[in-house]
Amino acid sequence: MAIAVNALLTWTRMANARRAAVVSELMPGGLDDLDQCSQEEIREAIKGFKTLPTVADRFSLSALTTKRIVQLALWVKDRVRLGQPVEFENGTTQVTFTGEIEQAQQREQIRQDRKKTADGLSTLKIDPPLKNSAGWEAWIDAIRAALTIAYGSKGVPLLYAIRERNAPLFDGNNWEELAVNAAPFAGLDWEADRKTVHLFITNNVSEDSRLH
Repeated sequence: MAIAVNALLTWTRMANARRAAVVSELMPGGLDDLDQCSQEEIREAIKGFKTLPTVADRFSLSALTTKRIVQLALWVKDRVRLGQPVEFENGTTQVTFTGEIEQAQQREQIRQDRKKTADGLSTLKIDPPLKNSAGWEAWIDAIRAALTIAYGSKGVPLLYAIRERNAPLFDGNNWEELAVNAAPFAGLDWEADRKTVHLFITNNVSEDSRLH
């Protein structure tokens, strides 16, 4: 059984009287709805509560609560991108909840930096390029290293695009390993990532190689 949204909002330090309005605006269908909102859209929606038509209905949320809601949305997006259930299992504590959503924000900051790395893959050259099977091991290690630190359109390390299994596997010692193993081979973001990786690999195979 999953922990109720109302309980999660308690952990964001949101007053009980505010919760119904916040849920109605941001997640009327449940936590999954937060996946459709950008960080800026959430902040703007929260600002909007201060200018509701009826004066008696107006309210504001603290900076900490606003931060927690944004972090929660980022956690939701991570669950959705890996095809995981968007819920906190019964038994989750407030400390665990806070830790998980804070980590989601940290991952988002890393993700934005590493998407810039992905932008440079088209011109990144591995020296030497692959010519024959003799250089395969060193070459594939370099390919894997580059794809590990480059995040693609799906928001996970591009290394997922060359994993051996097509089916997702929810296994890993950390979130990045889990993402590589579990990111689904589906959607426009997958198609974009697959093409990015294909171009990167092709550009690093020697023109003299029979593999080109």
